[in-house]
Amino acid sequence: DTAREQYRRAEVLGRTARNAELRVRAWVGYSIVARLRGNYPEVRKWAARAAAEADRAELIALGSLAYHSLMVAAAVAGDFDTALVYGWRAFRGSVGDRPREAQMLLDLSQLLFDSGHPASAVHGFAAALARRPAARVALPALGGLARAAAALGDAARVRVAHARAEALIATINLPYDVASALVEFAQALATIGALAAAAECRSGALELAARHNYHEIAHRASEVLTVRRPSQAERRRH
Repeated sequence: DTAREQYRRAEVLGRTARNAELRVRAWVGYSIVARLRGNYPEVRKWAARAAAEADRAELIALGSLAYHSLMVAAAVAGDFDTALVYGWRAFRGSVGDRPREAQMLLDLSQLLFDSGHPASAVHGFAAALARRPAARVALPALGGLARAAAALGDAARVRVAHARAEALIATINLPYDVASALVEFAQALATIGALAAAAECRSGALELAARHNYHEIAHRASEVLTVRRPSQAERRRH
């Protein structure tokens, strides 16, 4: 509520001063607040307004943020084709700012993976990592890379990503990010049949989830199958 009020004040100042940048910043802020509240019609309303004004005023970086919100809203609605268009525009608007490039590539690659394009997602996650992002971006990029590679049957790439993540986790104190990444690696490792390693990642995620009350992480981790189920023939023999 406090953030929404500050954005409202910025919008009033922008309107009074006829300053397009202040108005766009306020509208982008409205869209982010709406996203945090899960109000996606409001996200679309304000992000579309911000994107149109940013394009008109040639505010490229701010337009990138607006298109990112539109990408998220479209993805939540299941409109992956439109989300990919918005995601690409968000990335193009971030070019030249390597930390933001990495974040946009991460989100775009996750969208590619979720929409059934693991090969393209692998390249996107690798491109995000090539920009040497901070741990908050690097960890989910490594997890996404592992899952996309696992979907392609590339076990070697999964193991390399896992090793890089383990080295990074040893140097940071980001429990939520670590727990989320461990779930990703549990899923990827289980997919390639590395069940012992998958079980270890799953246990680590569940431990962090219990310690910090990460209920969503606990739910995701509990759904990862890390023990091979016997076939029907094996069950009949026993």
